[in-house]
Amino acid sequence: METVGDRIKQVRRLKGLKQKEFAKLIGLNNIVSLSRYENNATKQNISIMINISKKCNISLDWLMTGEGEMYKGRKFTESRAKYEIKEKISAKIPVRPVPVLSTVPAGFPETPIEDYIIDWVLIPIDLKDPKAFALIVSGKSMYPKIDDGEIVIISPKTKVSSGQIGAFRVNNDVTIKRLLVKDGKTYLMSENTDYPPIILKGGDELEVIGRAVYQVKKIE
Repeated sequence: METVGDRIKQVRRLKGLKQKEFAKLIGLNNIVSLSRYENNATKQNISIMINISKKCNISLDWLMTGEGEMYKGRKFTESRAKYEIKEKISAKIPVRPVPVLSTVPAGFPETPIEDYIIDWVLIPIDLKDPKAFALIVSGKSMYPKIDDGEIVIISPKTKVSSGQIGAFRVNNDVTIKRLLVKDGKTYLMSENTDYPPIILKGGDELEVIGRAVYQVKKIE
């Protein structure tokens, strides 16, 4: 069943705004507060609901209850048309949203992640892992396979075998690397030869978070 948070998220996406931009527009201090609204993790503040209604020309009644028309005093707009097109596309191309995290919290996947969500991205629905999430790659260590700023989908449910790329926590630092197990030693390899491998030694703490299963990549 659609919730108030779902409708807030729908309005933001129709506006084409990221969480930081939308939070500023409606008078919230940060994306963490907005994420709590979108995920129904906090009680909806009526003043914020009124701000959304005014700033986005959205019916307050629709926003709060889901009843009636979305838009104030008009039944069809360019935004509404775009939304209807998206609905038709999603019906033919099965996708689902996964959260983009700022980092992977310790204790994941048991640890709640709401405070770490910075955006959402759509992936094919055939990935059944309900704990799948996305990370934005920082740096050139995995170039040219994965470039700086690209989005990688991580599946905690999917095993990472030697030779495969995954997300790892090494001594509390999260990194995306290629796992290599050879001659009884464990290495985390970069694709870029300018970056040396991480060689796990005695006393190092290694946590395998999940395998990299999809990549959102710019085609040049």
